[in-house]
Amino acid sequence: MRKERPVTYPELILPGPSGLALSALCVGDDPPDINEMAYRVGQLATVLVGPEHNVRQVHSDSYLYWSIHRWIRSGHQTFSMGMDLAWGIAHTEPASSTFDLLPDIPADGMYVSVPPVFDIGDETNGWYRVEGFFLTVNDIRVRTDGTPSTSPLVSIGPSEASMYDVRRGITVVCVGEDKSPNLSERIERGEAWDRDDWLVFFNLVPGQPLPTGEGTSGASKAAQFVYNLIHLLQNTTELAEEADPDRPEFVGTDRKTRRERERQHRKGRSVHPHRVWHPSDLPVTPDPDAPVADTPVRKVSGHVVLGHIRRYWVRNPAGFKSLGTRSKGSQTYHLVARWVRPHVRGEGPDARPR
Repeated sequence: MRKERPVTYPELILPGPSGLALSALCVGDDPPDINEMAYRVGQLATVLVGPEHNVRQVHSDSYLYWSIHRWIRSGHQTFSMGMDLAWGIAHTEPASSTFDLLPDIPADGMYVSVPPVFDIGDETNGWYRVEGFFLTVNDIRVRTDGTPSTSPLVSIGPSEASMYDVRRGITVVCVGEDKSPNLSERIERGEAWDRDDWLVFFNLVPGQPLPTGEGTSGASKAAQFVYNLIHLLQNTTELAEEADPDRPEFVGTDRKTRRERERQHRKGRSVHPHRVWHPSDLPVTPDPDAPVADTPVRKVSGHVVLGHIRRYWVRNPAGFKSLGTRSKGSQTYHLVARWVRPHVRGEGPDARPR
């Protein structure tokens, strides 16, 4: 019977030949941007495979190598969240159908580890649980006519330059679970990891629509998840952050520390400290649309209300972020955003999701 596959972390993605490829791509000057990384990956593919190399594979490799490169340069900034928080964010309706946020994230090159709340993949190659995603800030080319680019990496010539604008945005690379057939056995033998992941990559650009439709890769679900997370981090105070007390940090270059890091790697554990997000303890304003328990005029059938972002004007922000102000007479009002978490309303056997 096959054992349950452990959750992996970004420092375990590139052992063996892939890790050597990343080192080769960064020889000399570090690639200054993702397009330079794509150029180097294409050159390396031409040398190793020949001119007939798979262009789509070059795109995928470019985004993965660039994300891990930025993650290393950021000091291995890693964040994680629990199942309840991840489930709530995954079931929250986006506040907008377009990406209307500034490309501002806690760390450029960060990695977010998430529990399995949605899948990516397709019917042909199978579905993969999302283990996490990389976020990097990049200059992204978008078409001036408003139509989406067919490729995340756009190579253009001088005659096509007027067709594109360069905008600052966020590149997302979702990493699927390792489904290599002999993973558990390799780990038990203490051998190196050999990732066999499904990757989904896309760009979030201010003013551009979020990926829509179910599709076959799960990109729309991933985009909504990332959008909701960034929205909560930027516009509300309902996410608290703390160091993971259960994850020790292995610092040092002595022989004992190096061996301990290697031992943790073989066990599938991260050796870098994680910062954990969880819902803050701020009091939650009651939902004005919720039924009043003392008024049995009507009964609401049991159902689950999806999470959503609500904005409203208050006199005193009382711990919430003020997103703007307006005056009415001598009184100043503040615009605040509140995350209404997914919750159960009414009664009945279907009130709670299974």
